[in-house]
Amino acid sequence: MKRAFGTFLFALVLLAVMPSTMRADTIVSTIGPTSGPFAFPGTAFPLGIFSDPALTPGSVTSATISGAFGDSQGDGTAALDLFADGILVASTPTLFSGESSFSFNFDPTDFSLLEAGSVTLSAIQNDFGFINLDTTTLTITTATSTVQVPEPSSLALLGITLPLLVGSMRRKLFVTA
Repeated sequence: MKRAFGTFLFALVLLAVMPSTMRADTIVSTIGPTSGPFAFPGTAFPLGIFSDPALTPGSVTSATISGAFGDSQGDGTAALDLFADGILVASTPTLFSGESSFSFNFDPTDFSLLEAGSVTLSAIQNDFGFINLDTTTLTITTATSTVQVPEPSSLALLGITLPLLVGSMRRKLFVTA
């Protein structure tokens, strides 16, 4: 009885001191290429919405928005400023041909915008001409809260110990009766 009870306590201690694990997820969302009409400077237009309703406050650990002005066919673009929920993420002068890549890392103070569940991407044109933007990608890294995950061997030890403990207690009761 004492031995079975000691084994049971040992299994409980193992479960209690088990290390916690941190799980990180990467969420990637894209908005396809955009070709806009010939427009005048100061013209604003929406490009699309990145959305992920699963984000919770405090879950974002890093976020980057990246893409390219111009397009893969070699067409350039009129000068423009690119905004994500009002935050200037990229600018380009007029490109007469080719592509110009951009990448913007969000400041941790702006993570709350991302955690709201959606980010609107928009542009303001700064020159005459056509707008060309290649695929734009938003990459968010999140961390979930710590979770204790029991090892299979600990669960097996607990599974073996409980029946032994019950069996020894039943034997002791029958012997004394």
